[in-house]
Amino acid sequence: MQLQEVKQVLSQPSINWLAIFLPISLVIAYLPGPRNEIFLFFTSCLGMVVVAYWLGNATEQLADKVGSTWGGMMNAAFSNLPELIFGLIAVAKGLGPLAKAAWTGAIISNMLVAVGAAIMVGGYRFGTVTFPLDRAKDAAAGLMIAAVAILMPSVYAHAVDFSSESVSAADVIKNVSVWLSVFLLMAYGGSIIYTLARFRYSEPALQAKNLVGAFVHSESAPQAKNLADVFVPEENVEMSWGVPLSIGVLAASSVLMAFLSNFVADCVDSVTAGLGWTEMFVGAIVIGIIPLLSLSENICLF
Repeated sequence: MQLQEVKQVLSQPSINWLAIFLPISLVIAYLPGPRNEIFLFFTSCLGMVVVAYWLGNATEQLADKVGSTWGGMMNAAFSNLPELIFGLIAVAKGLGPLAKAAWTGAIISNMLVAVGAAIMVGGYRFGTVTFPLDRAKDAAAGLMIAAVAILMPSVYAHAVDFSSESVSAADVIKNVSVWLSVFLLMAYGGSIIYTLARFRYSEPALQAKNLVGAFVHSESAPQAKNLADVFVPEENVEMSWGVPLSIGVLAASSVLMAFLSNFVADCVDSVTAGLGWTEMFVGAIVIGIIPLLSLSENICLF
């Protein structure tokens, strides 16, 4: 993308204008003297919206270069990167409940709000939207495994009597949680290998070399030459990023997300005390809605 095109994109009203809150947050955080932590909290959250938008765009651009199969894996791996970064920083600062709330909000937003918005927009645009039944079964199985794993520590804590045990309930539940995490990581890795091996030689994969070709060969868009003709009007189509630019934006956005997450985590106590919010509300609602707000501009294109 040329410098002139970048200036043209930035000059149009868009979510990129929220980038003004990035330097504002940095100034408030590092300016000598007392700081308004509630104001820093809100400026950091607004900055996280545009950074999450950049992360999503960089992931999509990079995924487009590696083909539909690996691209889908990249989208699945990096789509929740903002919540993952925030959660890790919250855990490092001893804010375990806040991290749990943020990840709970991410699960709810992805499983309900994002899927519901995708179905609504897809139905509005194309009428009847179809999807492979086998992939839906695989996703349902993964969801069931994840749901059982999340509930198991709580069920174990209520079902087992620890009064006669030599170890505390917290230690046992911690060990159960660690082993469940290892199991989930192994299951996720196995699902990736299974998906790659299963769909590498499938008929759509043989007909298409990339995501555009897969869409053209599908029944959803018999009149479309490429994805841009279907989803985005011609005047809204932006030039494709190169691999170095995509990796650079992904890395820079991750660093900015870490800084902003650190600011938000530091201001949680002031926000809960000053506004009366709980950590559950901050994590599940405020932090959980940030990735959805970053998708607002793409949804409006429909």
